[in-house]
Parts: sequence; structure tokens; C-alpha cells
Amino acid sequence: MKKYDYLLLNGHVIDPENGIDEVMDIAIQDGTVTCIDKDLKNQLAVCTLDLSGLYVTPGLIDAHVHCYYNTGVQKSWAGDYSIQPDVINLSQGVTTMIDAGSSGSYNFDHFRSTVIERSKTKIYALLNIADLGMTSLRDEQYPLENDFKSFLSCYRRNEDRIVGIKIAHYNGKDFNDVDYAKRLQGELQIPIMVDFGVFKKERPYDELLLSRLRSGDITTHCFRGPVPIVDANGFIYDYLREARKKGIIFDIGHGAGSFLFRNAIPAVQQDFLPDILSSDIHVRSYRYTSGMSDVISKFMSIDCNKFYDYIRMTTKVPKKVFGLKNCGSIAVKSDADIAVWNIREGNFSYQDTGGGMLDSNICVECEMTFIRGEVCFDRNARVSKRYEELNDDYGYDLLKEERIIPQFKVIKK
Repeated sequence: MKKYDYLLLNGHVIDPENGIDEVMDIAIQDGTVTCIDKDLKNQLAVCTLDLSGLYVTPGLIDAHVHCYYNTGVQKSWAGDYSIQPDVINLSQGVTTMIDAGSSGSYNFDHFRSTVIERSKTKIYALLNIADLGMTSLRDEQYPLENDFKSFLSCYRRNEDRIVGIKIAHYNGKDFNDVDYAKRLQGELQIPIMVDFGVFKKERPYDELLLSRLRSGDITTHCFRGPVPIVDANGFIYDYLREARKKGIIFDIGHGAGSFLFRNAIPAVQQDFLPDILSSDIHVRSYRYTSGMSDVISKFMSIDCNKFYDYIRMTTKVPKKVFGLKNCGSIAVKSDADIAVWNIREGNFSYQDTGGGMLDSNICVECEMTFIRGEVCFDRNARVSKRYEELNDDYGYDLLKEERIIPQFKVIKK
């Protein structure tokens, strides 16, 4: 009989890509999912975990983060505002991240060699049209002066990691940033994610969605304060549904200033859900959200019947939109990137980024995170044993260390 590394038993598995929404057992061996079945309890494993009452999902894909943290640039998303990916995400059930334009073509290679390739978390990136990415807001104000050829070259030598184009923080009264990104898109055929920057009457948001972007492009911060969501009578504007029919992707990008209950609640109540839930986690946003578990908790507080949908928005959908491989599902022979969740009941309160508060009786909490079959987060010590049951040598590496008995004697007077 085969002996697995881990058996995850009795958990309610949700895997939208494979249409699973029921109690199942999962076997993990050598970092991959080996078997998914309804009854593996008689199989042998180094570690067997009873996950009764908990949910088991693919490791989440956070499609909007900032993790280019090591440039040394002050007050910058490509610098001191970025987070170290393996510190924040592991307690959030996130196993794959997409950095949303922190780097540009002039510094992406540095980002790749110093962060992407050194992280346990799988990291992909949207390449900023600004040559130096988000090193300063000023660099993002002159889209027509960017190095077009450098962008193309950077993408072509990093196609395995760059999954889209990012434009952000533009203050102009025109669509120069969008038009420049569309030129790049014409050459590369990859999606554009638009952080629309400062809203001005000369560049209407509905024109962006209906006339400027194409199917598969992403509008992030879709429930930000200035976004026209509901009319004077509280109904969702028709242009939003038309944009969805066109194929525009709506991404949350919670962040430090981009999520209001005033917009999110009526939208969800009128069945206009986002396509992608993402945290836009960075140092400044941590004041308002701890990451993906908090984002999902906020949406569960609005409509608790849509947990399956919220998992779909953080696994299957971003995987498809950005063409990712070997993540976002629990499939046999795939990497065992898995998150375990507890939906707690009690008294909780959540905040948006404008000072709004919502009371709730639900909190979605990550219990465990596996990356490639390795337990990277274990909130309630499920893979540990009671210390009294272990022998006296636990905690020692007896091949490297000696157990030393103190020789000093106290002379009593």
C-alpha cells in the first residue's frame, strides 16, 4: 500500500475549475496532488489530517499586489511600500501573486532575480508602461516618453513571468496612457490592467470601458469611490453591464483607497459581482486590509451564500484571465498548492478605505497553507504533536549538536 506524505480527510473541497463542491479526501505526495477521492481514510500517510467542518480550496491567486520591496526607494510602491511576499501571503491562503506594475522594463530583471526567483510564493507580474515602474508617481505621468522597444524586449525575454500590461496613477486630461498601452498590446496580444488614476471629465470612465478597452482587459479598483456605480435611484448604471457583456474584467484591488461599501454593497445586492477579488496589498493598505482572507470576509458579510463564487474569483478566473499554469485548481499531478479555511461565526466589524464600517457575523480565516506540498502556515498546529508526547531529544539535531549537562556547582553556605 502506498504511503503518502499527507492525507487531508473530510474537508469540504471547493475547486471551481474542476466543478468540485463537496466533502472529499486529498492525498499529497512529493509536492503534488496524487489522488482526490471520497474515501481515502484507510490509506497510509506520514501525516493524516482530519479537516471536518473546514473548507479546502486551491491556494488563492492574488491578482493585484505590490512586492518589489527591495529597491530602497522611499515612499514608493517599487520600494518601501511593497511587501515581502512570503511574509504576508502565507497566512492568507495565497500561493500565487501577480505584482501589479511595480516594475517597468528598466528594472524588471532586477525584480525577477532578487524577488520573484527567491520567493516560495509563485510570482508573476504586470509590466508597467513607465520604464522604472512605480518608483515615483511622477514617472507615470509621461506615457508617450517611455521606451517602447525596451518594453517589447523585456516582455519577450520574460514571457514566462510577465502576464500583462499595467497603467496607473495618471493625472492627465486625456487617454494617452491607455493609447500607449494599446500600442504595446497590438504588438504583444496580452491584457491591460488599468488603474484609472485621477478621474476627470475629459476622460470619462464609461468611455474607457466601452470604447477604449477590449475583451479580456481589466479595470482594477472597480469599487473605488469615484467610480460611477449606482444612479440617483440606487440602481446599477447600464454601462457597467454593457462593459461586462463586452468582456471587460472587473477587479477589486482593495488597497488603501480603492474599496467602498457604498459601492460594493448595492453592486453585489444587484448581482453585479466583480470578476476578480484581489487585495492590492502593500504597506500603506495594511491599515485597511490584512489580505485576501479579509477581502473575502468583507464580501461574505455582504452575501454569505456566495463563498463558492468568491473562491472562483480568486482561483479559476484570474488563472484564465492571465493564462497561468499549474495553479488555481486541485488537480491530480498538479502542484499541491492548497488552502484550508474556517468560516467563523461571531461579532465582527470591517472597514472600507474611506472610513466606512460594516458589522458582520462572519469571519473567513485561513487555517493552513500548502505550497508545493509543504506546510507553510498552520494556524492551529495541526501537523504538530503535543510536546509531552515527544521524546527528550526533540528540538535537538543530534547529528550536529551535543546535549550538554551543566558542570557548574553552587556551594551552599
